[in-house]
Amino acid sequence: MSGNAALASARRRRGEEPMAQNNSTKKSNSTNNMANPNQVYSNNLHPLKCVLNHDKQIWVLERQLEQIIDNINNNDNTNDNSLVHEQNNSEIKLLKSTIQKQQKSIQELNTLVTNLKANSLNNENMVNDLSNKFDMINSSTSTTSANDTKNTKNTNNNLEKKSTIKFDISEK
Repeated sequence: MSGNAALASARRRRGEEPMAQNNSTKKSNSTNNMANPNQVYSNNLHPLKCVLNHDKQIWVLERQLEQIIDNINNNDNTNDNSLVHEQNNSEIKLLKSTIQKQQKSIQELNTLVTNLKANSLNNENMVNDLSNKFDMINSSTSTTSANDTKNTKNTNNNLEKKSTIKFDISEK
């Protein structure tokens, strides 16, 4: 089968009408097509217009794709933001409870410090009273006798019993 016969059978299969033109007419048409690139084709579209139309469609599809990607990213950011917000809220609640526990402990410690200061002042007063009594005993008994020595020891024992202080530092 020759090249022309193959082309003719291909045209028949595609549903095109066979061309009954001779070679000279074909050459003249192809030279006309080369000379006039803006010639209207059978589909009324010039290849350049077709390419421009195709390029415009591609550009529109690219913009739509960018919008879809932006929307997806915004949705992801919104989901990420809500997760971060929830995590921050839980951390804030944990910190608040920790601060409240620490404040309670501080109040208890302040109470203990106040009690210790009061006990310390009370002990100081008792020590001063005991010192004064001891000085009075020593000054009144410049001449000591055996009985006085026994009385002094008994007085000191009584004072020691009275000066015993108990501290209660247990937690309340």
